[in-house]
Amino acid sequence: MTATSAQVGPHRTSVVLRGSYSCGPFASGVPDRGVIDLSIEQVRGGHTVTAYGFLEPSVCDGSPQAFEVLLTGTGGKRFRAGVATWAGSGYVEGDTGLQHVQVAPTPITLTVTATLLGRVNSPSNGTARRPVEALQVPPGPSTTSPPQAVKPTPHRGTRPPHRGTPVMRERDPRSPAAGGNGRPLSGRWRQSDGDERVEAGRGAKPTP
Repeated sequence: MTATSAQVGPHRTSVVLRGSYSCGPFASGVPDRGVIDLSIEQVRGGHTVTAYGFLEPSVCDGSPQAFEVLLTGTGGKRFRAGVATWAGSGYVEGDTGLQHVQVAPTPITLTVTATLLGRVNSPSNGTARRPVEALQVPPGPSTTSPPQAVKPTPHRGTRPPHRGTPVMRERDPRSPAAGGNGRPLSGRWRQSDGDERVEAGRGAKPTP
């Protein structure tokens, strides 16, 4: 079993390991069962970043078979481009018996894709964002209404003069309030802007 490349995955917390393996040959060309555990480690600033995964061989005819396995990191720690080590161990079983595989820690170079580099250099990681140019809107037909003439508003605080000023009625001593018999009160009116005759008397009304 060999590994040919190791590529940092999304968020830099995983690694895609690629390589090849061979097993068998079994009579049917496939194993009855089998699994190979894979791991990769990288030392960064005094701490170790580790990711794990596994491979289940599907063909065991004695020829090399390509594989690609996603190894998932632990603890949320991130990988970076540079030197790392990978290792593997497992077995396969078929009609000819059990076969074991053991790969000691082997150096390998981690690579980072251009897409991930773009994410690292994105504005969310501290890179200044380019200013957005102002959108030029072409002038269109004006929808503004022509100015309307302002009508004078009459002053609301002045009341028109009262043309007919009533004269207070005299109390009839015959009213119930004065101890009388309750007959109608006599009234007087004075028109301020006309020459009219005022009559006084019992139940009198202004004469036009």
